[in-house]
Amino acid sequence: MNSGLEDQEGSENAWFNHHMSDDKKEQDGTPPLPEEEALLTDGTPPLPEEEALLTEAASLPARPATPIPTLSSPETTPTPSLQSSLSDASTTPPAPPPSISASLESFQEATLALYQDALAEALLSPSAVLRIESKEQFDEAMLEAGDKLVVIDFTASWCGPCQMIAPYFEVLSQRHNARVAFMKVDVDEVPDIADEYDIVAMPTFVFLKNGEKVDEFCGDCPDTLAAKIILLK
Repeated sequence: MNSGLEDQEGSENAWFNHHMSDDKKEQDGTPPLPEEEALLTDGTPPLPEEEALLTEAASLPARPATPIPTLSSPETTPTPSLQSSLSDASTTPPAPPPSISASLESFQEATLALYQDALAEALLSPSAVLRIESKEQFDEAMLEAGDKLVVIDFTASWCGPCQMIAPYFEVLSQRHNARVAFMKVDVDEVPDIADEYDIVAMPTFVFLKNGEKVDEFCGDCPDTLAAKIILLK
């Protein structure tokens, strides 16, 4: 009986001494036992490594945020010229495209100016255009022309386009009369010549060489008239 009590007391003393030794190691700075690492001094489990880093970062003092640059900051303030351009672009509406009526009016003004220049040149110089008044006069003029290029302007007093191109015909006659004979025939005054060349519209320009027709065209076209004279003479 005494032996059993002694064995029990010995076991309890060994357990007590073991724990006392462990407590002493913790107080002396020795690492705790593995089963005690599960708890910290406040009784909470340790955080994982990532959570520990976040906790440490949260404890650091916050850095002030960097402000976003604006147009008022020195680095982005536009130059006066750029600022003026931006202001003009934002306040000045784009110019509207020219209207069809404005373009037509400009074309008519330019055409009228060309006709006026040609008319002024024609009036300042003596006319080189022979006005045909009869069939006999026409036949004599054709004999005198010889092998020259002959250009006949079939016209009428009531024909508007005929009056418009008449100054150009005068100018061309003064420039090319050395090698070209220029004639004008009013279809109402000398209808037999108009019938001979089958004239049905005015103005019509007939080109003859050695008495034979080599070309003709109808219309108020100064460029075409000049080009054909230069090509055929």
